Amino acid sequence: SLSVLEDLKNTNSSISNYETIYEKSPDLRGLSVALLFAPEKLNLIEYKTLNFQLDDNNPFPTRDILQATFTINSKKIHVFVLHLPSKREGNIKKKQREYILTELKNCIIEITNKQESVIVMGDFNEDPKEESIKNFCVNNGENFLANPFEAFYYEKRYTSFHHKNGVVFDQIIFSEEIILRELNYKSINAEIYNSPRLRNKDHKHSQYPLRTHSGSRYLGGYSDHFPVLIQLVKD
Repeated sequence: SLSVLEDLKNTNSSISNYETIYEKSPDLRGLSVALLFAPEKLNLIEYKTLNFQLDDNNPFPTRDILQATFTINSKKIHVFVLHLPSKREGNIKKKQREYILTELKNCIIEITNKQESVIVMGDFNEDPKEESIKNFCVNNGENFLANPFEAFYYEKRYTSFHHKNGVVFDQIIFSEEIILRELNYKSINAEIYNSPRLRNKDHKHSQYPLRTHSGSRYLGGYSDHFPVLIQLVKD
């Protein structure tokens, strides 16, 4: 909810000056996506929400995708924040996830054809090794989007656990060549932030993130997912 974002920006926070982009989604579980940004670094041009329905005659409510367009030194960068339909109920929403990724990819191709930068971040509810994610990054037989989180998956560096199996559902995918060239960055580093203070205190399960809740039981952790990040390096 919006109150969570406001709590993150309280007067004692290092991001107290950040601005918030948030629109409530029609998701049945009450989940939405949002974006916090530093206005002294990013100039917000516009934002909107995207919703792709596989079957207009049988729509189901899910999280909207947030698209925000900024400029950095007069150059445009488009940031997409998503939380794709989950693997609940026997993964019946897989086709919907694939359809959303296909439609979103078409939007991104239009942007990158104009040599404008793109970053896509969030919970894809798919591992980077899956065909739907691999296809999302390919256009005309070439990778036009970079996904460093695929390497993390094969290194068994996970962002969460699904039925006790390690997963890397949380990813940041981006138009690396355009960002480096048009925005004048030297390199882009990616990481999974799995600090010990975010992990389970039980030694046997110390690779797991410490959840806030387990069912109705309050555990007091931050999240059942580790944060992911990219760092754009100037020099």
